[in-house]
Order: sequence, then C-alpha cells, then structure tokens
Amino acid sequence: MQRVVVDGYGTEYVSINRGVPQGTVLGPVLFSIFINDIKAVNTDKNLLVKFADDITVSLPIEASVGLDESETEVQSFIEWSEKNCMQVNFTKTWELLLRGKTTRTPPEPLEIIGRKEKLKLLGVTFEQVPVNWDTHIDYLLSKASSRLYILRICKYYGYTTENLDLLFQSLILSVFVYAIECDPGHAATTLFESLYNGPQLIMLLGAACPASTRAITQIGGIWNLLQVSYASIPTDLSNERKHPLLYSTVPSYSAQNRAKIAFLNHFQWKRIATIRENDYAFGEVMGSFQQDLVNSGLELIAAETVQDNPKSQLTNLKNKDARIIVGMFYEDQARKVLCEGEEQCWCIAESNDHPPILIGSLRFDDGNVNENATNQ
Repeated sequence: MQRVVVDGYGTEYVSINRGVPQGTVLGPVLFSIFINDIKAVNTDKNLLVKFADDITVSLPIEASVGLDESETEVQSFIEWSEKNCMQVNFTKTWELLLRGKTTRTPPEPLEIIGRKEKLKLLGVTFEQVPVNWDTHIDYLLSKASSRLYILRICKYYGYTTENLDLLFQSLILSVFVYAIECDPGHAATTLFESLYNGPQLIMLLGAACPASTRAITQIGGIWNLLQVSYASIPTDLSNERKHPLLYSTVPSYSAQNRAKIAFLNHFQWKRIATIRENDYAFGEVMGSFQQDLVNSGLELIAAETVQDNPKSQLTNLKNKDARIIVGMFYEDQARKVLCEGEEQCWCIAESNDHPPILIGSLRFDDGNVNENATNQ
C-alpha cells in the first residue's frame, strides 16, 4: 500500500500492483532479482553480462553456425521480455561485429536488430577492428581538453596546489583511467596465474600504469623475465640497478635529464639556476634534474619556485648573477616569467648573458595571449 502526504494532508492508500515505493532502495534490489533468471542459451560458449539495465551478449561466430546462434540468443532475450511484461528498446539494441584485420567476408547482419561499425558500451567506444581506438581516444582528448579550462580558472583565482591536484585527479585523470584496471594486486595475480598455468613466458609487455609496472617487475625479476613498458616514465622506474630487466619505449624523466645536462656541457655552462612553477607535475621532475645536475659536476646556484607572480624569484636569480636558467612551467606561467625578465631588463631576446632553457614550447603567435609584454 502507498499514499502521498503533503503539508499534513494525505491521500487514501492505494494498492501497488507494479513498481516499488518511490524514494526507497528497493528499486535496484528488486530489479536485480527480477532479471536474475536471464541467461545465455549456450552458457558453455557465450557470455551474458548484466550491468543494471544494460545487458551484453558476447559469442564467437563460426561460419554459419555462429550466425544462427546469434539469432537464437537475441530471440531468447526478446521472448523473456515479453513473458515478463517488458519491451526491448530496439533504438538502443545493436549488433557489433568484432572481426579484426581480415580479408574474409563478414557474415550478414542479424535481421532482428541493426548492426553498427562503432558502439559505445558503458562509456567505452568499441570498433569493428579491436585494436583501433581512435574514436574513443579522440573523444577522451576532447572531453579532457574542455575540462582543462576549469583548472585554469581555478588556478587564476588562487586555488592551492593540493586543491588543483584534487580537481585534476577528479576531472582530467579520471577520464583516461576509466575502464583501465590500474591495480597492482590484480596485475600480480594475473602474472602468477600466467606463470603457473602456462605457456612459458619469455618476456612481458606492459604495464601502462606505474603502480602495476612496479608490482610486475618485482615478481617478473624472480623468473628473469624481460619487461617492456610503453608508458611508465616515473624516475624510480628508470633505476637500472633496482629494475635491471625493465625497458621502456618512451624516454623516462631521468633519460631526459641526461640529455639536458649533455646540452649544458656542450656549451660549457657550469653555473646553473632552476626555476619552476609550483605544481605537482614539475616537483619530482625538477628535483631529479637538480640531483643529476650536482652529480655531474655542475654547480646549482639557485632553485626558485613560482606560484603566480615571478618578480621576486627573478630578482633573486639576478642578484645571484644567474646566467643559465632551466625552467619548467605551464605555458601561461612561462610567458609571465619571460615578460618579467623583460621588465627587469634581462634583455633575454637581445643578449646571450641570461639565456633561458624552457622545457616544452610556447606559441607566441596565439591571438588569445593577453600578457602585457613586447614581442621580445
């Protein structure tokens, strides 16, 4: 029985013949129980996955037999819906054929439902060729790019580094790690299962997640397994004595540091100063660079950190007669540093007395730049 009460006035009780009382947790629970008996027709070969009101059936297609079986699975689901007073939403029910790069003629589409070349499932866009993720990656980049504006506004209004980090983790990083299992425990379990269940492993490819990479390299080292990572670049993972069997297809932070120091030695610059933006993205990198700088025999005469206005930091560098300066900033802060250097008559563009080395690139021809500085 259910009734509605507003400001002390209530309606008569009415029997509930379907649905559940509003505002309760009974809906999701009862719905899960309600659809519990939906199963694949062939449970030995086909996989049926239920996630709330989304149901996905995956099955292999073996010549014409597989196509007939696909029709059977779809028809079974439609019949279940009709028996339970429900309707299949055919505007959201599709077939996606995953076939890889093959010259074989694909089977004909199912007659019951339509076929798509691309299909979004729980936020992930799949394509017919399983290794092609261009559409999904383009969508992620567009989504993350639009959210970067929020961080720039928050930074402009003086948000702390900790708060900006929290926003970055929540708004930007979450976009890319969604649907990626970055769990060192899961990575270790998967590796153990592969080692003991066979076949014999010679090398490992991955992982992209640094935490998983650390776990895998510690376990794989016991079996002398060569490991190649295609994305993990933190400084500690480039320690050859700690991870002798780990190789990376992208330069690590420490490898980039060696290139910077080689550049400085080439021009025989011995007294080096550093200045970086006060941001988590540059802290570890600059700290590692400064340590490598000292270990290589060069002199670190100053290390400045900029929050917003770089005037005092540049004044300190000028007072210490800093001639060679390595900087790490985001683009907007880099402009402020260069413009402040111009204001203090460092004459960066006209003289080699104070040449700055900026890690990255700047777009000085961007019409959206609002810094009040000369073209120099």
